[in-house]
Amino acid sequence: QCHGAQSAAITALPGVVFDRDELLTRVWSEDVNVTHRGVDALVKRLRRKIERDPHTPSLVLTAWGAGYKFAEPAE
Repeated sequence: QCHGAQSAAITALPGVVFDRDELLTRVWSEDVNVTHRGVDALVKRLRRKIERDPHTPSLVLTAWGAGYKFAEPAE
């Protein structure tokens, strides 16, 4: 399940790329042991929840080699 605080870590700043380490610190407290794969699982759950087609995301985007970002609103 993807909770508001977790999804807010990505969606709060459209267009800003967050690497996995930054998402780890924004989403989980230090006393929780979560790996980079946990971040990937969070993104997958978020995409399932908000994307029209999670296999072809248009809102939660991968910035290859850098991390993830929420799409900027269309002007």
